[in-house]
Amino acid sequence: MTGLTFFSARLGNAALRFSLVLVLLIAASYPEVVLGISTFFFRDFGYFGFPLARYLEQHLLSGQLPLWNPLSNCGVPFLAQWNTMVLYPGSWLVALVGADRGLGWFCLAHQAWGGLGMFLLARHYSGSL
Repeated sequence: MTGLTFFSARLGNAALRFSLVLVLLIAASYPEVVLGISTFFFRDFGYFGFPLARYLEQHLLSGQLPLWNPLSNCGVPFLAQWNTMVLYPGSWLVALVGADRGLGWFCLAHQAWGGLGMFLLARHYSGSL
């Protein structure tokens, strides 16, 4: 059973159609990010998220697990912070793809995942979708 068949059988055709429309709308809204031409860079994403992802990428690709970040302030724990997401599997995929492209895809995938979750929650509580 393929993943699409399992998804369709488990959640129904409405969820599959919604997922496809959602992915198409996200791709239409952020075509440069989807194609890997550009990434998000405003506010916290550019000042905080991207440098952390790049630091994690450099360490993981060199075979090290980053425990400490000497580049922030006079040094701060890296592995012990919740917002660095060192042990989150999606962060490791970003490191493999590269922070330039992967971080934008990471955010868009979470946007699609969150949209599908809201659809399923609305369907659960209303029973009519």
